[in-house]
Amino acid sequence: MRTKDLAFVVGCTATKDSFPIEYFPAVVPGAVQLDYAKAKNWGEYWYSENFKDYAQLEDLYWVYQTKAAIDITEDTPYLYLEGVDYEFDILINKEQVFHQEGMYTPVWLDLSQYKGNEILVQIRIYPRPIDPTGDPGTQQEARRCCKPPVSYGWDWHPRLIPLGLYQPAYICYKAPAHFSNVFFASRVSDALDEATVTAEVKVSRPSKVRLTIFDRSGKEVASTEQFIEDTQTMTVSVANPELWWCQGHGDQVLYTFQAEAVDASGAVTDCVTKRSGFRRVKLVENEKYKIPETFPKTQEYVPITIELNGRRIFAKGSNFVPPEIFPGIIDEDTYYPLVKKATECHMNLFRIWGGGGPQKDSFYSLCDEMGIMVWQEFPLACNDYPDDPHYLQILDQESTSIIRALRTHPSIVMWCGGNELFNDWSCMTNQRAALRLLNKKCYELDPLTPFIATSPLYGMGHGHYVFRNVDGSEVIEDYITTKATAYTEFGCPGPAPVDYIKKMMTPEEYADMSCRGSWKSHHAFSAWIYEDTWLRIGDIKYYYGTKQTQEEILEHGAELQAQYYKHVFEEARRQWPYCSMVANWCYNEPWPCAANNSLLSWPAIEKKAYYAVKESLRDECFSLRVHKLGVQKGELIPIDFYVLNHGMSVIPASDYEIV
Repeated sequence: MRTKDLAFVVGCTATKDSFPIEYFPAVVPGAVQLDYAKAKNWGEYWYSENFKDYAQLEDLYWVYQTKAAIDITEDTPYLYLEGVDYEFDILINKEQVFHQEGMYTPVWLDLSQYKGNEILVQIRIYPRPIDPTGDPGTQQEARRCCKPPVSYGWDWHPRLIPLGLYQPAYICYKAPAHFSNVFFASRVSDALDEATVTAEVKVSRPSKVRLTIFDRSGKEVASTEQFIEDTQTMTVSVANPELWWCQGHGDQVLYTFQAEAVDASGAVTDCVTKRSGFRRVKLVENEKYKIPETFPKTQEYVPITIELNGRRIFAKGSNFVPPEIFPGIIDEDTYYPLVKKATECHMNLFRIWGGGGPQKDSFYSLCDEMGIMVWQEFPLACNDYPDDPHYLQILDQESTSIIRALRTHPSIVMWCGGNELFNDWSCMTNQRAALRLLNKKCYELDPLTPFIATSPLYGMGHGHYVFRNVDGSEVIEDYITTKATAYTEFGCPGPAPVDYIKKMMTPEEYADMSCRGSWKSHHAFSAWIYEDTWLRIGDIKYYYGTKQTQEEILEHGAELQAQYYKHVFEEARRQWPYCSMVANWCYNEPWPCAANNSLLSWPAIEKKAYYAVKESLRDECFSLRVHKLGVQKGELIPIDFYVLNHGMSVIPASDYEIV
């Protein structure tokens, strides 16, 4: 395959049927807002309250434009768009030839009819999708589309809605006999002694296709050939495969799947490769779970223990959110430090929160290589998604593309419909069409990977996100008295480092630490249901006293967050095997928050809490259970001593003394 890069310009217009009168250079992958801001010399969107200037751009039509000479060869020319956010038309010489809604389904547009000509290529981006029946200015505006709702505004994300070519776009030339598509999948037998690889293959013309599997050393371990006329599935088996394990339980063994189209002379005319691994994953009932003794005798709690290759795993990790507001600027260099720091923090799981949508392929490849299991949600969150035919049609299209793109990654250990869909602000049930559709698609396309409708489900812990309850009691006591099968989302807020905060706002704004200006816009105040969130000055003064400087408040808040996370992570570990998972809210940020529940400040800056969790998640560690952090002088409090071990080694019996 030969590719030709395209140099785009972009402009905006108020109506669909008009064209921009001004164009400016476009960066692809990227976002129209960033191109416009650069052309107009705007300030950085993340600084102070500059992001508010971008609000005017979400209701416009945008047109990318480029010229391309289409070569006269026997090869087939295609316009390839890997991902466009969100609804768009393709125009050739100002005539519309294609339309699509959805950002996860790539486009291959055949340009054969234009061979020997220079063409004008235009990609018209529609304004951000909106549900007019939803609350204006909230994520409810996103409940009739498959665009991640986070960009409509959250308690740690400003309302800033990306649009544009967020994935590569170019022209490519394929040999006459080529693959129209190849979708790989694999499964491992219950006995773990055989792996089966399938390839769904579609060819442009009848061809011989060779499917080959290579082990991690590059040695061929299995191969098969088949003559395919149009579309067919090929299968090959690997005996006694080396298995993929999450961090701390074994090696991350990866194989290479390769499909080749071969012509009559034996020459390879097209080739598709994919790195993958073999693992058998299930969700099983938590140990110590019992069927209720009274009628009806039926399941109460859903299975939420991950069984990987026949071994029950205690999943310890965090909730991963988009690492940037604009997905177009995310690449492997963005993901690498985040995934690497997770392994250094002894994590083995990321929950990819549905409000942020799926990540780019390089993220999952890094998780494959570093042994991080992935709980993947579809782009649904905190909304009542309707049984609407058009929405369901787009969800069908987008979920199919997501599953096919991600299912070969061994790190994907479970699918989930979305975030908080059964809660009283969403009001969905498992009978809603969107969730029934997603369950169906996962079963059809990836049947051996577990699926749950949403999180939380009955038995799971979800919340809280502050230090103290309304009645003044400490939340850490709740984790001791209220057992959960999994803590899939919980948090406590903490400010970012002082020097970091000073870089996101003016000196005057920094000096005015109150519920206005940048402190509010960067989520220290009025971010959630309380005015004093996420900074929580009242709680900091409760624990550290009322006489503190501004810097001391920020330092003490960071320390308080660290201590809270330390105790909750360790408490969840103490509850194994009844509890099988602990994942805090949240791991990272998409832009600089003055205060947030995160362990890392944007883009990958460690907070004190990160280091506390790093200590708490070591496979083997000593742990003290305390019932509260606020202690009065002379007060006696119980402290219990534990030795925790979620590693593969056995800790020998020993006597310990606390001095």
